[in-house]
Amino acid sequence: MKTRAMLLTLALPSLALAQEHTVQIQAQKGQSLRTKIESSSESTGSTTTMINGEERGGGGGDRTSSAKQTIEFDEKVLDANEKGLATKVQRTYTKLSGSMTMPGRDGEDMEIEIEGALEGKKLFLAQDGDKVVAQENDEDGAALEERLARGLKVRTDVMGLLPEKAVAVGAEFDLSKSLRSAMANLQHPMARAAQAEEGGDAAGGGRGGRGGRGQGGFGGRMGGGMQGNEGLGYLMNEKLTLEANGKLEGVSEGLATISFKAKASGEGNPADLGVGMTGGMGGRGGRGGRGGEQGGQAPAVEGKANVECTVEGKLVVDLAKKCIVSLEIEGEFEMDAETSMTREGRDGESMDIETSMERSGSFNLKVAVSEAKSD
Repeated sequence: MKTRAMLLTLALPSLALAQEHTVQIQAQKGQSLRTKIESSSESTGSTTTMINGEERGGGGGDRTSSAKQTIEFDEKVLDANEKGLATKVQRTYTKLSGSMTMPGRDGEDMEIEIEGALEGKKLFLAQDGDKVVAQENDEDGAALEERLARGLKVRTDVMGLLPEKAVAVGAEFDLSKSLRSAMANLQHPMARAAQAEEGGDAAGGGRGGRGGRGQGGFGGRMGGGMQGNEGLGYLMNEKLTLEANGKLEGVSEGLATISFKAKASGEGNPADLGVGMTGGMGGRGGRGGRGGEQGGQAPAVEGKANVECTVEGKLVVDLAKKCIVSLEIEGEFEMDAETSMTREGRDGESMDIETSMERSGSFNLKVAVSEAKSD
């Protein structure tokens, strides 16, 4: 009998490990949470441009770019559907700021700082089919300016990082079809306040004349939440093939820890992949997209590109409260592209343009969630 009891005792740890756990995130009416999202990236790259066989300046040598962003908001769930998805929320952005450093045409680094126009605003957001209703303060408030409402989402959850079914500790599950949707829910508009009449930015203007350029092209890479983060841009690029898997690492004291790995990669025409001079960092419009000096259709771009972006992450979920506690992601990327195109110059002459680009870098994302004071 003593030997049998000992064998049963030894078997208990194995039985515990085999137990399956349901890891869920669920929006609950009245739930109030405070979320802080921090992201950063740094990349080094070189570009060589040849026009009619002659090298042109302005891009050779290794050049470094970086971006940082902080988003903080308090959110109260006003209503949710039977699937646990928020359909109405009250959200107050307490911080929306970012900065970028990138090479300027004169060889000096260009620094851009931005403060989102939604910082300090209390919003009412409701899901209406495929559209989001955005109003200031509450349901009876004035409609939010369309420019500022663009890109706002009701959902801020990361359900796409969770297993769809109950899993045992150590079990793996596929995230290839859902990881990008989870990351998309972490993106928030970073649009600036309207520009002042006298030429300077209103709230959160750039640094002098150079910073003002961020209002358009450069600032656009920060709009949408994380586009200034080059590595996350590659991860979110739907033209690249994504492979992603999660694993339930353990459950302890009511907290479930999930690890995951993902790789976004592609090889082919840069235009088809949305990278290099035709797409750049996370789908930014390229030079070719301008359609030449005189407008019209852009010249066809030929060439080949290779892209690989890898990430590793860890997610902690509170099983009782059914919300996340923290999320951390670290990643690296490499991209090289060779492109060629023929276009007409200002004087009508034919220009054969060949471009070679290499880029590599690292990036990270951190999310922390805690209880917020209810109104």
